[in-house]
Amino acid sequence: MLGLLNLQRRYETTRLEKACALALEKGCINRSFIANVLKHGRESEVTQDGAGVSMLVHENLPRSGQLSLRRINMDTLLMVMALRELKLSAMVQALETQRELPGSYGELGFEERLSLMVESENLHRKNNHICRMRRQSQMRLQAKPEDIRYIPSRGVTPEQMRDLLGGQYLKYQKSILITGPTGTGKTWLSCALGEQACRQQYSVSYWRVGRLLAHLHQCQVDGTYLKQLKQLEKIELLILDDVGLESISPMQATMLLEVMEDRYDKSSSILISQLPVKKWYGLIENPTTADALLDRLVHPSYRLELKGESLRKEQGVASTGKID
Repeated sequence: MLGLLNLQRRYETTRLEKACALALEKGCINRSFIANVLKHGRESEVTQDGAGVSMLVHENLPRSGQLSLRRINMDTLLMVMALRELKLSAMVQALETQRELPGSYGELGFEERLSLMVESENLHRKNNHICRMRRQSQMRLQAKPEDIRYIPSRGVTPEQMRDLLGGQYLKYQKSILITGPTGTGKTWLSCALGEQACRQQYSVSYWRVGRLLAHLHQCQVDGTYLKQLKQLEKIELLILDDVGLESISPMQATMLLEVMEDRYDKSSSILISQLPVKKWYGLIENPTTADALLDRLVHPSYRLELKGESLRKEQGVASTGKID
């Protein structure tokens, strides 16, 4: 906006208005384009009448946050350009909504209308932040908490999930241990909890234990091990899948212990395993390391023990109409 005010001091108002009209027609509503048009005297290329205080805005501009086909005055144009330069595209869209529906917004005061625009921008940024956190989490499944099926025989009740979905375990840095036979929905449930955490704007990272340990070993080789530990420490919810699927060597147990030690009482974890928790001790050869690791995992945690037949089998029966 300040850039346009500077152009107003250098060029005649009529030329500036025509240059702005040309920028609107071309879909290039920015100061540099308008300055270039004025510098080379191209404002005469505008196809609409640029004189006076009214401007014609193209209805099919490709960028978001632009006004549709309508007459707007110079002050509105300057405001739209300033909002775009500040990357407040949602406020521009909210402004257009208010202009299109004068009957709905005309009776509101200035502060009320401005508050609605600010609220739109805030919601837009919050949604973008959640989408970004969801992508960064790299969760294996796209599970939604509202799609959780509460089947009594599965061992998951609405009462259990109400507190977990409310985020109490994240607030108090507690962990969740999810166990059960293969196919009972352990990974899906953990990803649903991860999705809910993203919606609550907690950082989430999903790893299969085998891949995480292989990654940490590679970090030891290339000298980035401590940096990776710091990154894992900052994750507010770490989801570790397939615990116990493979045996854990003493070196791997030590790496896993370091990860959990750094995160203890600072953040939350979800661990998923086919094995009951009481059998986890047998996965680690060194009993001292096993005691230290499981002491940090088992005691300050919620437990979900899933039961029943494989859901994959049920899905297969439903799709084929056959029972194996």
